[in-house]
Amino acid sequence: MRITLAAAILALAATPVMAADWINFHDPQGAFTVSFPANPGVAKNPLPADKGGAPTPGFTYQTIERADVFYVSVYDFSGQSTGDPGKMAATAIRGASRNLGLTDAGHSITLDGHSGLELQGPMKTGQQLIDRTFVVNHRLYQVLVVVPKTPNQSDSADRARFLASFHFVK
Repeated sequence: MRITLAAAILALAATPVMAADWINFHDPQGAFTVSFPANPGVAKNPLPADKGGAPTPGFTYQTIERADVFYVSVYDFSGQSTGDPGKMAATAIRGASRNLGLTDAGHSITLDGHSGLELQGPMKTGQQLIDRTFVVNHRLYQVLVVVPKTPNQSDSADRARFLASFHFVK
């Protein structure tokens, strides 16, 4: 499985959106909720197929607040042989680490009874990344915050709020 996270993050270098109130976002599939600092943009983001297979359907939900990028990606592996969810999450984290030039191998986390991995550290672009990855019901979820090279410490509460707001509902 190839995770094209590096390309997606680099593509998100857009003009910041300013927001006063946070938006409670409910996944159209009913699988999760999360709060964004502004109404998130939604885009189809399929993963390229390995060895001639069909691409894996995927969506991204993202917004930019000042210079921080708040991002949730969902990839649907239903109907595919995915094997162990823990190994799948570890593969995604290793791919993100390699693609982004991170040295952190990630550590185990649990959210709403689901095991996952969290990765933090500087990317080769100089930006900081916080990536939480879970595999639940044949879907891979990545909850990301990308922080600028010179982060504004006053924005750390927004980062924590976004990460703490993500929950599975099914």
